[in-house]
Amino acid sequence: MHNPEQVARQKIDHLLTEVGWVLQDRDAFDRNAALGVAVREFPLPTGFCDYLLFVGGKAAGVIEAKRIGVTLSGVADQSEKYALRPPEHLARWDEFLNYHYESTGEETFFRNLRDPKARSRRQFAFHRPDTLHDMVCQSDSPGVKANVLFFDKRPASREVQTKELWVYDYRTNVHKTLKTKRLTNADFDDFVQCYHERKETERFRRFSYDDLAQRDKLNLDIFWLKDDSLEDIDNLPEPDVLATEIVENLEAALEQFRSVSQELSGSPE
Repeated sequence: MHNPEQVARQKIDHLLTEVGWVLQDRDAFDRNAALGVAVREFPLPTGFCDYLLFVGGKAAGVIEAKRIGVTLSGVADQSEKYALRPPEHLARWDEFLNYHYESTGEETFFRNLRDPKARSRRQFAFHRPDTLHDMVCQSDSPGVKANVLFFDKRPASREVQTKELWVYDYRTNVHKTLKTKRLTNADFDDFVQCYHERKETERFRRFSYDDLAQRDKLNLDIFWLKDDSLEDIDNLPEPDVLATEIVENLEAALEQFRSVSQELSGSPE
């Protein structure tokens, strides 16, 4: 007769398989066997985690299995101990394993450590591998166009250290999607060349300290390129690109609404 935790793991195995995960044992696992691979009883520095989740060949999260009847909101710290100390040699998406599940097979909680207010929330089902893959690939706030700043490291001084700011505009007239038109390393080749050469181009501009000081509240949301889609309807992206962007933005919004719905449904604080 199976003990209660074995019964829970059988249920979890079934739930994972239903949404597209490939289940493997640690002694003969292949992290590249599928987009989503769940490895049972994987050894980590703090002990064996019940399931280690690989997405796209890299570790992304863990599942802590508990027998039916256990209050899952109280075991989040147990899964976190595995996530915060992954071994150095482990291929992974981030420094930590940010995606945590606690499950009995009948009830599942989920926490995303990339969330600034991360806490365990009741989850209707495990995420599909492609959904979790999108989560690890996208920024913390889906749809936000971010500015990335690079600073030269210099000794402390009473004098103003910033003499100029170089800005590379990779937002205007650039259309990328999370699934069908993803960013690649080659997309950054021009930026890398500009960064080293420090010569102005159409997308790379220099702004002096005086230029920046004149901006309202030193706002660094700087742009100068004309957005072709705003003034020339003939230069709009192809309809399939626009449709894909709309679908992916709606899916990201739906995921956020789903989290809100789960939070309002009675998840414990």
